[in-house]
This record gives sequence, structure tokens and C-alpha cells, in this order.
Amino acid sequence: MENIKHKTSIITLRTYVDVLTLTAKGELKNIEDLKEHRDLQRVALELLDSGLISDFSNSHTKRNLVITPEGASSLEHWNQYLKETSFLYKLGENLLRFLWVIVGALAASITQFIELLK
Repeated sequence: MENIKHKTSIITLRTYVDVLTLTAKGELKNIEDLKEHRDLQRVALELLDSGLISDFSNSHTKRNLVITPEGASSLEHWNQYLKETSFLYKLGENLLRFLWVIVGALAASITQFIELLK
């Protein structure tokens, strides 16, 4: 029992976003295509079970995965969340606030500077 190594994988929100994006672009046609990537296959099955993607098939085409309206909404919200929590986004947001403080300070002191020139 001590020699047993448990293989665990970390599935993040980025993985769910990636699978939804692949499905939305039409690059992920079938869950069976992911047999070599067990984590992605598990995520795709979870998205299918939750109704964020759908398994569409008809007589003219073989089975295809399509994104549902709920999946598109989730994809948009999750992408926005990942963007807002990224380091570069936070850095840019704080830099913009700092620049507005500088502009406000310059605007407040320009009247005093003009009076000194008179």
C-alpha cells in the first residue's frame, strides 16, 4: 500500500474555458477525440452533463459537440473573470488609476501656476 502512487491532476477554470472555446469554434467535434487527454475528456463530460455543451447529431453528419446558450454565457463570464484576476490586468488598472491621480493633481495646481506667471 505504501508503494501506490496516486496520480492526481489539477483541473482549473482555464481548462473548462479551453474546452468551451474549442467547442464554440467547432474544433472539438467528439468527446471520443479526447481519449488521449483524460483531463479534457473528463471536463467535456462534465460540461455535457451540466448542459453547457450539447451532443448534436443528425442523419447527415456524425455526432458533433455544440455549445449551448448557457455555455456561451458561462464562457463569457469565465473569460472575463480570468482576465480581471490576471496580474497584467490588475497592474494596468492600478497604473491607470495612478495616472488619473496625476492628471487631477496637475489640473488642481495649474490655476496656481497660472497666477504665479501673472
